[in-house]
Amino acid sequence: MKKLTAIFAILVLATTTKVNAQIHDISVSKIKVTRDVTGDGRADVILMTPGLMKGTNRMQVKELKGTLIITTDGVGYSEVIFKDDAGKSTRLTATRSETNGAPKPECKSKLPDTCFSSSDKNIGLCICRPDDLSTGRSTTIRIRFASGNNK
Repeated sequence: MKKLTAIFAILVLATTTKVNAQIHDISVSKIKVTRDVTGDGRADVILMTPGLMKGTNRMQVKELKGTLIITTDGVGYSEVIFKDDAGKSTRLTATRSETNGAPKPECKSKLPDTCFSSSDKNIGLCICRPDDLSTGRSTTIRIRFASGNNK
């Protein structure tokens, strides 16, 4: 009986781990791209997604020649990574808007924006939160990057 219970516990753990590790490929529609918006050679890309889901969300961003990977628990964001087409990963850390390379968001939500930037300040992004993540409403992401990143 103890062996049966142990086997059952292992199967439940393996199934739960597999479900939590799911990666969601999110489609992105470009809304606007502006070049040298601040006079410092940076460009902005504003993306609209159908909504970020709990877990890991992966979005191809052709303007940056890479993939944006955002992990969320449905309330906050635990990990934001930009992986370029050459395979180099850059972890972005939380910051305030308009600092450390992060843009000024254009959020229409009553909730505060969430911003991240790379340590070299070449990539910054802000995520506008929908008022209610459970509704599946679209999410706007504004990315500011040094123009040299997308050549």
